[in-house]
Amino acid sequence: MPQTTHPYAVEQIYRLEDQNCLDEAFALAEKTVAEQPELAAAYAARARLHYQLDHYTAAKADIERAHAIDPDEPDALRTLAQIQYEQGQASEAKALLDAVLQRHPGHYGALMARAWIAEEEGAEDQAIADWQAAIRSRPDRATAKARLGWKLLELGRADEAAPQLMASARQSKEDGQLQYNVGTALYELGRYDEAIECLDRGRRLIGEANAIQHNRALCLVALGRDLEAVEEWTSVLKRCPDWDWVLSGRARALERLGRLAEAEADRKRLAEIHAEEEAATGDESTESPARPRRNWLGWLIGGLGGGLALLLSILVLSPSTPNPRRDAIKAVQQAAEPVTHLAENHYARTGQFASSAEDLGLPTAVNGVGQLSFNPQNGAIAILATDPAIAGKRIVLYPVFKDRQGEKSIKHWECGSPDFANADLPYRCKDDVAALLR
Repeated sequence: MPQTTHPYAVEQIYRLEDQNCLDEAFALAEKTVAEQPELAAAYAARARLHYQLDHYTAAKADIERAHAIDPDEPDALRTLAQIQYEQGQASEAKALLDAVLQRHPGHYGALMARAWIAEEEGAEDQAIADWQAAIRSRPDRATAKARLGWKLLELGRADEAAPQLMASARQSKEDGQLQYNVGTALYELGRYDEAIECLDRGRRLIGEANAIQHNRALCLVALGRDLEAVEEWTSVLKRCPDWDWVLSGRARALERLGRLAEAEADRKRLAEIHAEEEAATGDESTESPARPRRNWLGWLIGGLGGGLALLLSILVLSPSTPNPRRDAIKAVQQAAEPVTHLAENHYARTGQFASSAEDLGLPTAVNGVGQLSFNPQNGAIAILATDPAIAGKRIVLYPVFKDRQGEKSIKHWECGSPDFANADLPYRCKDDVAALLR
């Protein structure tokens, strides 16, 4: 049964959330609550955004406000169910979602929440069925298609996954992160025409960013568009002149274009880089991320020979309201994604937090991020920013854990700073981190 849509403002909040525009979503939720204080759906939407940050107290307060107006507000109930599940009340959470769907058949949010729980518990068939039901309920929403596509891809069902991923990308043409992710996945599947459609769109939205430019160049080469690939890689090399994967890719493309002298110059520089790495490590064969590497970002993204790794959350669009400090903080968050990825791998491998950048095979100062320091007691990573807009200010990333059936792992990374006014901080970087710096 198709779900009736929300009032316009609330519908826009959820669409902004789907597109990862959380600063705008929260601002609209605040405005809607202020202008329509008797609208239960507005409090439910704001509760959803608080839940996204694990701010359960604030989320529950908004859920209570929604239920005081409408005890059966379904989006408030589905968020409550997800909080219950996160807090170890799995049976209560699942029963609540089943009850919501009995009273509100085809409710998109409840189906998405139940699919999330099913995926967490390894019930893949149930998750797939709920995503499919959510798509039937709200064919205008892209997130269910994307989640279904990623799961089918993970299960090796590429022929089923690709149409779902492509549909999600075509429905979310202003979401640069989704375009990048889908384009990368389609490249991996050898669907180059569809991949370049997404990567071109993502490139226009995101602008110059290493990951999307590199992946787009690889796709251009696969399509025989070597000259455009050379131009894209040349742009990347202006920022990262010693990135060996990019030099290797450009050299091959230049050779195919018959520009042999330029290709030879790239090959020569590659040989110099590899010789420098061998001298630094004393081991020419090492691929261990625990060792220092000039191309640590290149290692994360993957190389031409070994295929293109899927980095599905490295790129986030900037908010539409100009704020140089907030934009610079968000850029640091984006650039630090590979750092937190390495920190997660280190914790998974050793059971301990990194105590220094050296533990992760990184220099103390990372280009585009800043000066790094590590707290081995709580896993916090403090960044001393170098961007001129925020130079000398601290940004702190710290891990949040999940515990599923006795297995503890890092769920995601939260962010905060003691050095900025709240209005200058992105939505995902407003936590109180003072205690983590002691």
